[in-house]
Amino acid sequence: MIAPASDCIEIYDKQPPDDDCRLAVSYLPLPAIDWSGLPLTQLIVTAKKSDRRKILSHSEIVHVPRTDLELAWTEVRFMDSQEHREAFSRLAIARGSNLQALITFDFWVEDASRLNSVWDEVLRSVELGRYVDDPTSGDVLH
Repeated sequence: MIAPASDCIEIYDKQPPDDDCRLAVSYLPLPAIDWSGLPLTQLIVTAKKSDRRKILSHSEIVHVPRTDLELAWTEVRFMDSQEHREAFSRLAIARGSNLQALITFDFWVEDASRLNSVWDEVLRSVELGRYVDDPTSGDVLH
């Protein structure tokens, strides 16, 4: 199920509240300047500090080597306050083509083995700055 939210697009495996995972994607246009002075690591650390959930553990920040964009991500394990179950939340930031994308993926701990490949494919397939004017005739890379 795909649901537009006020600040992102959310994709669920099932209709909420019966869902087991949620993938959310948002983007921000960026001015055409050199962003090397603001590393993605710093943005992820700042985002983790503002997380108000009961964090049980967190991973190191992982940099994904790509030639077309910058990409880094991290994972936190937390206790869901409503369900009283442990869950994972993965947060990735991708930057390139004067765009910055924020991708989050939330799922229950017991579903990790089946959903790890979903996360891998999401990261592999991220493209920024690709505009498709007419899907029947092809796309244009800006």
